[in-house]
Amino acid sequence: KMAISRARVTMKDGRFFENFGSANQENLKPNMQKNYVEMATTRAMARCIRFGLNVDFCSSVEMEE
Repeated sequence: KMAISRARVTMKDGRFFENFGSANQENLKPNMQKNYVEMATTRAMARCIRFGLNVDFCSSVEMEE
């Protein structure tokens, strides 16, 4: 099973950022495997926020499990 999620974050100044995140049971730790849909959403949101804040490094949820 695999989940792909799209997120959109709107900043206070009106700029918006959209991105995708994916997750499957194979790329998650065993205790998170049943939450793969939520992890895909978390990854997508983290990317939007990171781009909106101009952060040059990836979030911990994007690191390989």
